[in-house]
Amino acid sequence: MQRDWTVEDLGTHTFLVHGTEHGDRVDVEVGLDPSFIDGLGLSGVPDEHIVDATVAYLLEHQRLDELPAEVDLEVVAAAYDDFADRLRTGLQAG
Repeated sequence: MQRDWTVEDLGTHTFLVHGTEHGDRVDVEVGLDPSFIDGLGLSGVPDEHIVDATVAYLLEHQRLDELPAEVDLEVVAAAYDDFADRLRTGLQAG
């Protein structure tokens, strides 16, 4: 998938994803919990890569403007059974 968004580091494991949908700017805040990341076995992966992979995964299921204003990985993992495995596989392969 072509990356049509940018990621801004807000500090403390929080990122703002900027993109456009139908010509309108869309911002989505993505929060990362370090203990959850550790539990996934991704503690050495840069946070921005995790955010990119998460957004790419979510955009397979819905448009950017359909995402909630705030996204937490734990919620995504609870909603999509294959998310954690796909995230691990994608980040370890890349």
